[in-house]
This record gives sequence, structure tokens and C-alpha cells, in this order.
Amino acid sequence: MYTTDLFNFRFVDRDEARNKFRAFFANSDGNVLWVKGKRGLGKTTFINFMLEEYTQYNLCYFDIPKNSNSIEIISEFIKQLERQCDLNFIDETQKWYKEFYCNTYKIIQKITAVLFPKISNLIETVLDTGYYVITKSDERKESIDIIYHFISLILSQKKLCICIDNLSRCNIDTLQFFFRIIKNFLLEENFRACIVTTTEDLSTDTKDEIFHFLPFTDIEILRLKKYEYFFQILEPIFHLDNFKEEDFEYIFIKCEGSPKKLSTIISKLLEKQGISFRKNQKAFIDKSVLFSILQSESIKFKDTDFSSAQKWILFSFLCIGERVPINYLRDLAIYIASKFFLYITYDINIFNMEFLNLIESRILQYDDKNGQVDTCHDEDFLELEDIFHKSPVFGMFSSRTVEFFVMHKEYINHEKIICKNAMHANNLDWEKINFRYGKKLFRQKQYQDAQQIFSRLSDSFHKLNPIQILVIGINSYETGNFKLAISQFLYLQPEILKYRRMKFYYNYYLAKCYNNIGEVCKSIHILEAIMQEIPEESQEYLTILNLLHMYYLEIPGRKDDAKKIFENIFKNYRESFPEIWANTMRGCQNFKDGNEALEILDKAEELLSDDLEKAFLVNTRGFVLVKLNQLQKAQDCFQTASRKIKSLKRHEYTYAANNLAICQMLNNNYSIARDILLEALFWNRTVYGQLVIQMHLMICSLYLNYTDDMIYYYDVLKRYMIDNHPIDYTINRKIYINLAIVDHIRGNHIMEAAHLRNAEKYVKNTSTEWIYHILHGDFEYNPFNSAQYQTPKFEPWFLIYAHD
Repeated sequence: MYTTDLFNFRFVDRDEARNKFRAFFANSDGNVLWVKGKRGLGKTTFINFMLEEYTQYNLCYFDIPKNSNSIEIISEFIKQLERQCDLNFIDETQKWYKEFYCNTYKIIQKITAVLFPKISNLIETVLDTGYYVITKSDERKESIDIIYHFISLILSQKKLCICIDNLSRCNIDTLQFFFRIIKNFLLEENFRACIVTTTEDLSTDTKDEIFHFLPFTDIEILRLKKYEYFFQILEPIFHLDNFKEEDFEYIFIKCEGSPKKLSTIISKLLEKQGISFRKNQKAFIDKSVLFSILQSESIKFKDTDFSSAQKWILFSFLCIGERVPINYLRDLAIYIASKFFLYITYDINIFNMEFLNLIESRILQYDDKNGQVDTCHDEDFLELEDIFHKSPVFGMFSSRTVEFFVMHKEYINHEKIICKNAMHANNLDWEKINFRYGKKLFRQKQYQDAQQIFSRLSDSFHKLNPIQILVIGINSYETGNFKLAISQFLYLQPEILKYRRMKFYYNYYLAKCYNNIGEVCKSIHILEAIMQEIPEESQEYLTILNLLHMYYLEIPGRKDDAKKIFENIFKNYRESFPEIWANTMRGCQNFKDGNEALEILDKAEELLSDDLEKAFLVNTRGFVLVKLNQLQKAQDCFQTASRKIKSLKRHEYTYAANNLAICQMLNNNYSIARDILLEALFWNRTVYGQLVIQMHLMICSLYLNYTDDMIYYYDVLKRYMIDNHPIDYTINRKIYINLAIVDHIRGNHIMEAAHLRNAEKYVKNTSTEWIYHILHGDFEYNPFNSAQYQTPKFEPWFLIYAHD
């Protein structure tokens, strides 16, 4: 018997989960299999065991590494896909596509082996939402299409099952990237997908996104229910004649029904020589050693479980991070040994011997296919990390790791490793090192990954200069963390900002943050103040005017101020600032009638060179067409706009997607509308957008008889109105009238009357007035001649450049 054989546990229990798994593979119905549960209960073991029954599928199993950024995660995922076929991702990309084009900066990148020698270089461009890809036949596609195409090539040859473990480690952007890939193939007969999440790591946001965005069949892996299962696990491996029933019950209680904790006990027994072997026989357990382990407070690794040589290797491993290339680990460990007097005798021979011992004891595992070292379980990594952080040599190991990777910049991910260890070692310039790396990610538009780095600096703003803090605040804005961005901007004192452009960016983004959390009056105050310091006729001045004319529309009694700004820009700035003029014209429907508005939008589109700005303009055109009762043309506009915005700036996708969903609702396609709205809600980052989408989801749920969902959205909206007392007339009339509609249909006439009273002062001369009269029983009221106003089932709430 080999030492590693001690961990070949027999698979027991899980009958209900097994049956659900088999039913899923027999007929997935376009769903994803979601396996979830607490750490240490055997989720990964369950997946691997069950997939042995489905050898017709090539298993692309991908465990997301801890603390990895988007480029690293998706690059490694592509490499795992390559192992399922005889295809090379870079070669296939060069074969089918010729270039990337960035509309924002007018940059063309040819797809060649010189420009993209590595998968990570290619993925970096794919993740930049400013780029799209051009095929050899001159078709324009979203950059993600190159991954769709690669998976399609694999599926044309064989069946494929993609299993993504530890999905909860992803940031939101990477999570959505995987969602898009999976959803694109769900209806393929040769395709199956499985995601695995750990309860302790699963944020509320991630859980909500899975619930709302992926069609899934879920399996929850729970603790083993009976102590007899521990006997069934151990009996094929160990002699158990000297164990009593109460012994197994005690082991079971101490392990809390967790197979992982049972595995930890065996590792500890090996380290303490509590297991003996005889040739061709089962292993023997020393009960006295076993019960000394069980009588500890908890079953987890401690400092005393490892020799100093083993800690030398483990601490070197932890300095680099989870899933370490063996050559990195070996080279770093030897380097550290050469620098520490205590470890002067630790050479390559001791490394090899102790490394094998750690593998045999199932502390570490080594994958000889890719040459990488990892812990055998997430829980092991956390326990070892806790030991390392409490060790007196923690800072010294981290400091030497920084030295090593500064000298070996050819190693992949050296920047990330240096940043982490510089912080742990408390190097004098660790803040500067981390900011520099975060800024690099920021410039690459990897905002979520940059946020992870910048978060380390939250207690070190006093050591940063104003420009650095400004960059961090803008990055928080780009990730949709508006309240965090506000707190970071407010750390700065405006008077210390020396340059006009710095002051402009500070106030511009601070105002937009306040607007996005619903505090538009603060936004206006900031913009009006900064206008006093900016030269008139400058580009910055006109940009502020443009924002102000939008925000004024949300404030009761300030529409005339908005109109004055609009007319000023409309008459005077078409020649001098054509781009800003064109962007301002996206709000022309607020001041111009339908056909005149369409003419203005056509002229504005001719002046725009940015595809994203054109997409927003097309979205506005769709709204004008709705008011002209041309619903099909409007729907086509919203479809075009949503497709473009999604590919160029996903966080702004909400606007056009919401409007497209309304068209489906007007045609009674509530199920289609609901799917569109849920995706829009996923990307939305503004309070206003959230209210709009949740209101439409409430209506869809009402007519689809999804009672629980309808009640949820109803309560959220009602509570918002009670707690926030919004001053925006549009918010008040749209929400109150739709709440009244829901109560009218449900027969709750007392609440209906209350909502109508609340709506009364906001509806006159608006799109809401006709339905207000109908709910009051005034059926002779003549509604506007528009499809928007011909159904009493709901009152639409369109999202455009400036609200309707």
C-alpha cells in the first residue's frame, strides 16, 4: 500500500444528488448544472465521480485560482479548452480573423503571431470592451466571438462538458464573461455546462446574478448524514477490528460530517506516525494517536503539524500563491534558503524529499501534466495561510520573495506576486508598487482587477498624491461603486488640486456619481460651482452645460433652464464643438416634436465618429419613433442600440435593453421581456436604472403569474418611495401609477386608491395622465395617439439620454 492510497475514499451517500445529476445529463433542457455547498463536503469529488459515467463527454474542468485577475483566469480557461482537442487557439484565431479595431482610440491591431504570441495578450484585447474583431470576410463581430468560434470548432468534433469550479472567486465582469460563453451553447446537443460554488465564498451579488441570469438545475452537497458512512469510507483502506461503533460516532461528530476533515485527520496521523503498513494488507491506525488528534479543539492544520523544512517549502508556496509552477516554487525556496542562516542547510535534495512527503501526506498535490503545485483542498490553503501569517518569519519570507521576483521579471505574474508580498513585508514603497500595478490594469480597462489592487490602499491615502487618489476614485466609478468613489473623491480637498484639468475631472466624476445614486441636486450644485472656474467657450465648459441640461430635467420647475441650455448649444456650437453638439442633440426629444427631432438626430449622427455615442443616439431615435406610433421601427432601433452598447460599454447596456423589453411587453411577450430585463439588471449600476427595470420586472411577473417575484419587486419599489421621498416627477408618476395598476389587477382597491392619490399631482400633461383617468373610471378621456398609450396593462418607463 502506498501512502496516497490512504486517501482513496470510497464514494458514499449522495443518492438524491446522483439521481438529479443523471437526469440533468439525460436532458439538460438548456440549463446549467449548479453544484453548491459549504467548504469541505465533497462538491469537487462528487462532480469528478459522477462524470466518470459520461466518458462520451470531453471534460474541460477548470478550477478558478484564488486572487487571479480576469486575463489570467480566462487565459487559463482557454488552455484547458485546448487540452480537449487538437486545435491551437492562437492559430485558429489567425485563420479566421484578421484584426481588432478600437473605436475609441481609432487603433487597429493586426492578428499575427508577432502581436499575439501568447494567449494572455489576445485575451487582454478581447476583454477591452472598446475593441471589436474583424473576420477575414470583413464581418464585424464582438471580440468574444473568437472564443465562441473556438468552442464551436471543438463541438463540431466531439462532445464537451465545461465544468467551472470555484466560480464564486470571479469578479462580476469575469463572471458575466463565463455566463455569456455558457449561454451561447446551452441548446447545443453536444454541450453541457456545470458551475460549482462554495457557500462561504459566495457573495450576495454573485448569488443574485446566478439566480437571475443563468437557467440552472441546482444540486446542494450537504454534510454526510450518518456516522456509518465514515465506516464505509475507511473500511476498504484500514483494519478497523479494534474500533467500536461509538468510536465512529465520535470521529463523525468531530469531523462534522465532512470528508475533508476526515482527510485532514489521516494527514495528521501520517505526520505523527500514527499509521503503520504491512505488505499486501490494510493499514493500521494507532488509536491513541488518533484520539489525541480528535481531542484538539478543531480538526485543522497547526504549526506543530509540520517540520521546519516542510514549512520552508509551504511558506515559499504561499508567497507565490495558489497553483504554483514547480520551477517557481523550487527556485524561490532555494533562494530564500540561501538568504536565511537558519535554512542554510536546505538544498535541492532536501526540497525534493520534503516536497514528496507533503504530496504523500496530501498536503500538496502535483500535476505532472502542467507542472503545477497546489493544495489538495481550498480549506487546506486557508489553514496553511493562517499558520503562515502568524509565523515570525512571515515578513522575512515576503521580503525575500519581492527580491527574487524583481530579479526574475521573466516569470509570469511577477508584478502581482511582487505587489502582494511587498504589502505583506511592509516595504517602504509597497503603496507605490501596488498603485503602479493597479494603474496599469486601469489603463487596460481591467477596472474590476484594478479595484482589487486599489482596495489594498484604502488605509494609505495619506501616503498618496492627489492624482493617485483621483485615479482610484475614477476606477471605483467605472466599476459602478459610486458611493465608494464619492468617499474617495471627498478625501481630496478641491483646493489642493493645482491644475484645471484635475479639478474638472474631480468635479465631473463626483457629480456623475451623485447623480447615479439619485442625489441629482448635489450633482447640479457641484457642476454650477465648477462652471465659475472654467473658461467659457472651452470644451470642459460645454461638457458641463450638457450634463446640467440633463440633470435640470429631473428637478421640478427647472425644465425651462434645461431648455435654455439646449437651445444655446443647438444654435451656437454645431461648428465649433460638433461632437458635444451631437451628444447634446440626443436629448432633443424633450424640446422638439417628433419629425423635427428625427431630423436633428440624423444631423447629429453624421457628426459622431464614436460608435458608442452613435448607439446612444439610435436609442433616442427609437423613443421618438415610439411617440410617433412606429413601434416596429422603434424596436429595431432599440435592438441595434442594445447590441452595440453591450459590445462597447456593457455597464450602459441597461438603457437600450430596457426599451427593447418594453416593446416586447407592448406585444404581450412578457417572458422574452423578462429575460432581457434580468440581463439589463445584471449590468445596471445606477439607482434610476434599477428602479426602472424592477418596475418592469414587477409587471412581467404579474402577467406571467410569478407571484413571489411580483411581490418582491412590488415591496422593493414601495419601500423605496416611503424611505426616499424622491423629488423627480418621473420617478413618482411612473412608480405610483404602476403600483396602482398591480393593485387594481389584484383587487386590492384600498392600496390602489392610495397610490393614485400619490400619483395625482405628477400626471397632468404627461404620458401617465390617460391611465390615471382610466383607473379612476373616466373611460371617455382621450389618450394620446401612440402605441405607448393604448394599453392599460402598464405604463412604460423608457430610459434614454434624458428621461421621458
